[in-house]
Amino acid sequence: MIMKKEKNIAPIFRRFMAAFVDTSYILLLYFGLNIVGKNILGITYFAFDYLIIIACFCYLVIPTGLYGKTIGKWALRIKVVNPEGDTIGIGAAFAREIGGKFISILPFLIGIFWIIKDEKNRAWYDIFFETLVIKEAKTEKKK
Repeated sequence: MIMKKEKNIAPIFRRFMAAFVDTSYILLLYFGLNIVGKNILGITYFAFDYLIIIACFCYLVIPTGLYGKTIGKWALRIKVVNPEGDTIGIGAAFAREIGGKFISILPFLIGIFWIIKDEKNRAWYDIFFETLVIKEAKTEKKK
């Protein structure tokens, strides 16, 4: 299948840097909610831990589905698109971000490092769900 946006493929370095920013943000969100919820507000409910994990997953799924990018991708000016060059939607983002990345991580991160081998810099989850990470077009500033 030929994707329209193949000429704008995001470089490997940008993808890894965006992942680093997103991972840092998720850890900040996770530990921040834990500290505020448990130590400051005194929330001791077991379900609170699950709510924090859901909030972290929502950080990955919702922005990726609606806009094609998280804060990390926004900072590095890259985005996730479908074969037609459009955003992928919440359902596909959920499958890609949760299921696809989990499967790609399992065998010693081989599915993640597949980006280095693939000519379109795709990880397994990009291949499974037919997504591509592209560079965003530069926007001209108004004078």
